[in-house]
Amino acid sequence: YVNSRGDSASANIAVSQVAQSLSTEYKIPFFRRPETRYLKIKGGIQKEIFDDSESRLNTISLLRHSRSLDDWQKVLSLRWEQERFKVMGKAWQESNLLLPGMSWSKTVEQSPRRAKWGYRYNLILQGASRQLGSDIDLQKITASAKWLWKLSHRHRFLSRAELGWLGTNDF
Repeated sequence: YVNSRGDSASANIAVSQVAQSLSTEYKIPFFRRPETRYLKIKGGIQKEIFDDSESRLNTISLLRHSRSLDDWQKVLSLRWEQERFKVMGKAWQESNLLLPGMSWSKTVEQSPRRAKWGYRYNLILQGASRQLGSDIDLQKITASAKWLWKLSHRHRFLSRAELGWLGTNDF
């Protein structure tokens, strides 16, 4: 914790031959129900180099988390992304996106330490618009689910599904 109000901060660094990244996060709990209602400010930089392409991504996000009485986590977000990239030795190109979004998720598990069964559902809606300063108009929907069952003392069965849709007028 950073202070007596419960603010917290974290940073992550990842380095490999093809990708390097640095991300930071600052969490500010709300006065009422601070364990389930809080703001997060996130930032990050990422560089990836593959055989014929290179990418550099900068991000800044503001997220408002809240949990309902039936344990659904809701997140309102605003994310800015600036990506510079080149493919096959061509000139650098740049993309700027301002992505407002909403997400809902719910996790239920029998025991957090050694779950015998559980599930997680997640739905994410994001969009970008030229009218809000993005380079393109974009709509994105992602839905996912995971289920866990304990079959025996040593075996568990995990299944997952993910479905997504991306729409744009300029790609």
